[in-house]
Amino acid sequence: DDLAHRDPVTGLFNRHAAMAHLGTLVGGRRARSFSVVSIDLDDFKLINDTLGHAVGDDVLQQVASRLQAGLRPGSFACRFGGDEFVVICPCPEGYAQPAMYLQLVRQALAITPPPEAPDLELSGSVGVSRHPQDATDVPGLLQASDIAMYVAKQRGKNQMAAFEPWMRERTEQWLQTANDLRGALRRGELRLHYQPRSEEHTSELQSQSTISYAVFCLKKK
Repeated sequence: DDLAHRDPVTGLFNRHAAMAHLGTLVGGRRARSFSVVSIDLDDFKLINDTLGHAVGDDVLQQVASRLQAGLRPGSFACRFGGDEFVVICPCPEGYAQPAMYLQLVRQALAITPPPEAPDLELSGSVGVSRHPQDATDVPGLLQASDIAMYVAKQRGKNQMAAFEPWMRERTEQWLQTANDLRGALRRGELRLHYQPRSEEHTSELQSQSTISYAVFCLKKK
């Protein structure tokens, strides 16, 4: 039965075990204060694509081992899928300092580079949600930490963000914009314009190949 709750690559608990653990925490009679920390390895796909999945698995195993070693008592770590990890941390004082999570993640990512890539450095984007402040159910907590993690990636990766209500609206706007652009592209409603730019002081046109930029406009119907 334990095998059904363990990730075969890293040995950490898997998504199913994490969902069950979260369900136990939110289903208790007393409202427990804890944080859900979503960790996504930045550009991990490049490791698998360029160095192979064996090296990728070794990296995941190192991250999992270091993550497990850095956990505080009562914390729970799992590989949620792919290159995403989730850590559930109790917060006896209501809300642990975000710097604690960032330190935990950076320690986990300080792996020994594989021989195939001796200069490899890992970074990760981290999102944090809190119970009961941000959500009181399992889907809501996971969605909030995911949204915060996505915001961290948008800030340039290797960042951490704690969920705030405005992030949900911003993410929905990003999704709507992306859907609108895909639809406009499919319907042929986009035009591409190149606009040369000139030097402010000399008014000389600069090289169009290096300074031009594209402006996408919706065609008027």
